[in-house]
Amino acid sequence: MPSRPTRKHRRTRKLLSKFVRSRITETEHRQLLNQSRRRNVTVSDFVRIVVVAHLNDHRAELPHQSRNDAFLRELARIGNNLNQLARQANTGRVPVAEDELRTCIAAVNNLARASD
Repeated sequence: MPSRPTRKHRRTRKLLSKFVRSRITETEHRQLLNQSRRRNVTVSDFVRIVVVAHLNDHRAELPHQSRNDAFLRELARIGNNLNQLARQANTGRVPVAEDELRTCIAAVNNLARASD
């Protein structure tokens, strides 16, 4: 049995009483569906957020795109290993040249950017 909407949702429904209709191409519709799915919002909410932001001359405050959990776990492991290496290098236990560390950090940053 579906749950009843909370008081907040009932109030929001009353305020959102107007419909806006528009025609878009099949490609645009596919892109719209993909973006709304990635951001875990309905198409209606996605379009409303973008249009209202545009009308108010603001940047659209959309939820972040969902990321792959396996990717985030792997990135966390890499970060943990880098922190351990940096800690040991700072205490002088492991002699590491500064330029080598900067090269490794730059490589990790490039990989993280490429995954977006």
